[in-house]
Amino acid sequence: MAKMTPQQMREQMRKMQEQGLRLTFDRAGFKDRKLQDRILALIAEQEKTREKVRKAGAKVYLALEPQGIPTDKQGMTILLVNYLNAVDDAKEERETLTKALDKEIDFTSNPHLMALLTLQGIIGEASWFTSDVAMQGSMTIGSLAGY
Repeated sequence: MAKMTPQQMREQMRKMQEQGLRLTFDRAGFKDRKLQDRILALIAEQEKTREKVRKAGAKVYLALEPQGIPTDKQGMTILLVNYLNAVDDAKEERETLTKALDKEIDFTSNPHLMALLTLQGIIGEASWFTSDVAMQGSMTIGSLAGY
């Protein structure tokens, strides 16, 4: 992995995530490949939305870093507002994508599937409450480093 470009590393991580999720779905009894493919397609769409948030977040992060691109109070306010607007847009898009997925696979009528999707953080916000805030922040900062 050391000689990979950032894009190659992201692609490798995506493949590893996909393999892990397929294994998780299989172990939970959701072995239908079409079902898994549809859920993975949702995740890919969510990633496109996250990309916009990450780019806006990277600008905030760089403004906070001493060796980054420091800014004044007004500049930070603008960067933060842009970031929070990107987050709001991403939430709306995620909700739209989740509703579309539910229409296709009807996870709301299958509590086991809904629980799995929720705990994996694929749908809803609930998984945030069971994650470690310090780790979440570290992972966020790490994910912004490439921008």
